[in-house]
Amino acid sequence: MSLSQAKVVFGSREINHPLAKIVGIILGLLIASIVVSTVVFFVLPLLGVVAGVVFFAIAAVGLTLLALAYPIRKKIKNKDFNVNFSDNDRDYNFSIDGDLEINAKSVTNLEVILENGKVKISESPTGDIICKSSKGVIGYLEEGSSLFLKGISKEEDLLEVLIPRHVYILVKIGKGELDLREVPVSLKVQMGMGKIVAYSTLNDLHVQSGNAKVYAHSLAGEANLELGMGDVVLDVTPTGIDQLISIKSAKVKAKVIVPVGIPVHAKAEGLNVNIDSDVTLLDEAPLYLNLKAAVGNVEIKEKSNLIYLQ
Repeated sequence: MSLSQAKVVFGSREINHPLAKIVGIILGLLIASIVVSTVVFFVLPLLGVVAGVVFFAIAAVGLTLLALAYPIRKKIKNKDFNVNFSDNDRDYNFSIDGDLEINAKSVTNLEVILENGKVKISESPTGDIICKSSKGVIGYLEEGSSLFLKGISKEEDLLEVLIPRHVYILVKIGKGELDLREVPVSLKVQMGMGKIVAYSTLNDLHVQSGNAKVYAHSLAGEANLELGMGDVVLDVTPTGIDQLISIKSAKVKAKVIVPVGIPVHAKAEGLNVNIDSDVTLLDEAPLYLNLKAAVGNVEIKEKSNLIYLQ
């Protein structure tokens, strides 16, 4: 088709002059190139930045969950309690459907392992360590001061453990719940996913979990929480010495409760983090709260302003 046969329309008016047709075609191509360039070099990169930020936040939460929850649960499920009957340093004890009672006069460290279910820990009336399970438990003493207990069943189970005061406890749960009551301890928890409720006085609290709800009703020491995702409530009991509360998470919602008049120093770092405090924050204080999260919010409340914890 020749240029004289080509039909060029500008608006609603047809252009017949050959030179005008050339100018019209060039102008049309120029406008089209400007539109395409704007989309390619401005609109798409802007959308890409927004999408990238959203993707990064989602990926950070997801990868942190996988990084924490999967190894903890796999380790608890498969490799964390090796039975070796040829080891003369281990005095094995079994119970299938009854109580397992072990003299605890020399025990300073207790490790409890459960794949799936609930661990309930409370004070022993006799001073010995007693473990109850309807599906079986095995335990052994090592070097006289460390006691290891593990639920035998791979199905959901309930371990009830009665202990003396001031024992250092490490609880490992693949998926489930820890309920600690009426016995002061130093507590460390490794949990794939689940819930931790402590009504006891905690001299120290350390938690590693992919996804957990953590409620500590009397924190009299330091706390170090590493969570993929989590809800945290910490009721602080001042001790007269410095206390550090450290929370690291991809996504977390936290509440820290302090008595009236307790000075607090708080710091938050991350992509989208916030501190909402009823307490005047100081540059230096005995209670130091440090939050590091991709997305997170921490409330600092005085006890007098609360009904109490849920």
